[in-house]
Amino acid sequence: MARALTSGAVAEACERYRPGYPEELFDPVTAYAGGPVRRASEIGAGTGKATRLFAGNGVAVTATEPDAAMLAVDR
Repeated sequence: MARALTSGAVAEACERYRPGYPEELFDPVTAYAGGPVRRASEIGAGTGKATRLFAGNGVAVTATEPDAAMLAVDR
């Protein structure tokens, strides 16, 4: 069965028009994780909006994205 990767066709628009995550989201997510978060893995990072939120707060993020066009924007 072939997997469809369709998001890449709109990767630039997704990055430009889709809002990022608010800074206020960081504390509740890390609290849910049970303590300080120093490292995180992100699967399906898209254009990197969540990656930037966590990295901007000192978390070392390893992000993966199967769609080459989305990954190119994320980089």
